[in-house]
Order: sequence, then C-alpha cells, then structure tokens
Amino acid sequence: MEAQRSGEDGRIPADWLYSRKMRWLIFLGLAMVASFALLWAWQTVAALVEGRFEYLWFYLPAFLSMAAVSVPGLEVIRSRMRTRARVGSCELRPEGTAITANRLHALLLRSYLLLGTVACLAFSVGMFTGVYTFPMTASQESLFPFLVGALGVCCGGYVVLLATGRLRNPLIVCTPTELRVRRGIETQSIEWDRIAGLEATSLREYQRNSAIRISPANPDALTIDRHYRGPFSGVLKSPPAIVAKADQFEVGAVPLYWFLRYYLEHPDDRRELADGRAVGRLLRGELVS
Repeated sequence: MEAQRSGEDGRIPADWLYSRKMRWLIFLGLAMVASFALLWAWQTVAALVEGRFEYLWFYLPAFLSMAAVSVPGLEVIRSRMRTRARVGSCELRPEGTAITANRLHALLLRSYLLLGTVACLAFSVGMFTGVYTFPMTASQESLFPFLVGALGVCCGGYVVLLATGRLRNPLIVCTPTELRVRRGIETQSIEWDRIAGLEATSLREYQRNSAIRISPANPDALTIDRHYRGPFSGVLKSPPAIVAKADQFEVGAVPLYWFLRYYLEHPDDRRELADGRAVGRLLRGELVS
C-alpha cells in the first residue's frame, strides 16, 4: 500500500496539511476560553475585595476550570505539528510497545471537569436559594439555573465514569502479532496480517483532527472490548474501522503515522515491538520517512 505524501514535506501525509495550516482556529478558540478565564479571575478578585465570599464557590472554580481547559488545545497543536517523537511518549510494556495519550491532558481532564462541576452546581444552588444575584431577566433567572445545573451533573457524571474506568484515556499497544487501539468507550484489536489499509485522514471535528484510519480486511477481523457501561451504552455503535485521533498522542501525529505504517509493511521486524528496539527507533526518528 502506498504511503500518502505531500509535495510540501514528504514526511507529512497530504491529508493533514489542511489541519496543520488551520491551527489558527484552535488559537482563536483558546483566546475565547482565555477571555472567560480572565473574566472569572477578575470576578474572583472583586468578590474577595468586596467580602462576597459565598460567590467564590462559583467564581474560583470557574476561573480554574477555564484556565485548565486551555492546555489541551495547546497540546493538540504541538502533537499535530511535531515531526520528531517526544521522549517519554512511548514505552515497552510486558504486552508490547505502548504509545500513550498526552499525560498532561489526561491529568487536567479530570481537574477541569471536577472544577466545572463545582462551579455549575454552586451557581445553580445559589440561584435557587437566592444567595446569588446576577443582572438577568426574569426568564433567564428561571431558565439558567436548570441549564447550568444540568451541565454540572453531566460534568460530574463524566468524572465518575473516568474514575471507575468505564471511560478511559486513549492508548495504542503494538505487539508482534496485533495492534490494539483504545478510545474512550472501548478497545479495538486487530492482527497485523488482517489489516487491509492504513491511511491518514482528517476528522471534521475539533478543527479537523489529524487521524489515522486502519481498515480491516473483513468485518470479523476486529475484536472489540467494550468497557463503557453507562447511559446510552446500548445504542453506541462501534465503527467498522479503527480510527485513532493521532494528535491526541504525545508522540506526535506524524511519527505515529510512520511508526504504524513501518511495522504494517515490515512483518519481519515486528519482533522489535516486544524487545524495546521499536521504542528506540521511534525516538531516534528512524521511522519517519
């Protein structure tokens, strides 16, 4: 199977050039988030100065949550633009070579969800009890506490699902015989020899994620381990192919693409995935064509 190359840089898959150029959209979104963080920071200071300490249950978590949510966007851009694997982004485990998601993103995810839960519930309870007063119309006062409270419940539920392992951070594990890709709700596994194709593609979400699509030779080639047991689990369908959002991984989207392609096309070298040589080759940049 032929690798996708761009005329601009032979290392960059052609379908990823647009997402790399449009990274300014993420910067624009981050600027909007940062403006809200500054607003809540200002309100936090004002509440402290004016002695309105009960408002800190809303303002302070809202500020910290908005500040924390900005970091994953920056990490996505860095992973999307990286052409050399980052040290510490992959490791040898007993089952094979593991490529982990961005650790800082994984840490902050629970933090800003938990802070968001506190802020939303504090706002909702404060409005219902009359402790909080904001310049709103009568219809807004009757509607916003329900909407913000529902958002807080959703954030809290997400935290519980992460804490109990029903939702998990992305992970790719490569063994000499199979490839395993874990996403939030499930882990998909496929034997290397049953992969029909591997291509770089762009997903039309989050400013076109740089993604890697791994197509099975036949539908029964995929093995699925569903670890999500929560609301709507019965209606969630597994995709017919493995799709990994490459810019969620700390190693970098481009190094990850060439790493997977190399071991797909070189079956005799797959034993390196079990003895640590694959990790060394990835970190030294030997596999980026």
